[in-house]
Formats: sequence, C-alpha cells, structure tokens
Amino acid sequence: MKPRSDDRKQNGWDGLMAAAQDGDRQAYGELLRALLPVLRRIVAARMGSAESEDVVQDILISLHTARHSYHRERPFLPWLMAISRCRIADHLQRRSRNRRMEMVWSEIADTSSPALFDRQLEARELVGKGLASLPASQRMALELMKLRQLSLEEASVESGMSVASLKVAAHRGFRSLQQNWAGKEQAAA
Repeated sequence: MKPRSDDRKQNGWDGLMAAAQDGDRQAYGELLRALLPVLRRIVAARMGSAESEDVVQDILISLHTARHSYHRERPFLPWLMAISRCRIADHLQRRSRNRRMEMVWSEIADTSSPALFDRQLEARELVGKGLASLPASQRMALELMKLRQLSLEEASVESGMSVASLKVAAHRGFRSLQQNWAGKEQAAA
C-alpha cells in the first residue's frame, strides 16, 4: 500500500523536529517553513479574523519554547495540534474578555448617573477588600489572571508559580470570595 501524502508529510515533520532537537538549524527552519501555511489554514478556519496572523506567531513561539518537550517516539502532529488549540483558545478568551471590558467601559462612559457610579465604586471597594482578605498566593493568582488578564503561562512566569499551582490558587480564591460574599448577603437579608 502506497503511503498517503499526509503520512509522508507527518513523518517528515517528525524527522525534522527530531533533527531540530539535536541542534540542526537547517532542519528547524525547514520545519517552520513547512508548518507556516498549514498553521495559517488551521487558524483561519477556527477564527476567520484579521488577528489570525498573531495567533500563528503565538503558536510558533510556543512551539519554539516547548520544543524540548516533544517526545520523538510520539507523532509530531498531535503535539503541534495541542499547542495550536491552546493558543487559539487563549486568544479567543483574551478577545472575549477585551470585548466585555470594552462594553463595560462604554456603558460607564455613556452613563452619567451618579447612583450607578456610586454602585460601581462600592463594587470595586468590595472586590478590593475581598482580594485583600485572601492569602497572598490566591490574591496573586486572581490579580494576574483575572484583573491583568494574563494567560496561565504568562502568570506562571511572572509569579514563579507552576501552572497547576496557579489554577489551584485561583480556584480556592474564587471559592473564598464566593463564600465570603454569600455570607454577607445572608447576614444582610
């Protein structure tokens, strides 16, 4: 049975990646040139936006950063697709958060109601007090990931915490805030 062109392409990528891990710069350049049009098609199909080139570059940077984690005994394509899915998801989440923030800020700018402004100030103070009551790791995780909107990887680098530790700290911080606020609402009622 004759191998399909996709099979030959994937085996070629596997070999190029293995050679790149051994320090072959030419193989690494050839791999990146071969992947670029494929990644552009994948990202365009998932996003269909003008920002797709930024996502492709993020994928290539992630591939470069994580190239040491590729295991030669495993196929290259699923490893690459996992990186691609994560970068696309990160970008879509960031874009969604930015749009929500733009909507919130446009609503704030459009309203001149002093009562609304007072409620928003109260909410900020409440969030600030809630964050201040958390342990340092939980507060840092929430500030980096939710207020500054960093990805898990970016927050990990900045905080020095592992991605898993950040996830746990953020989850525990949210739970603490929810329980604290739920208790205050019940006491007020």
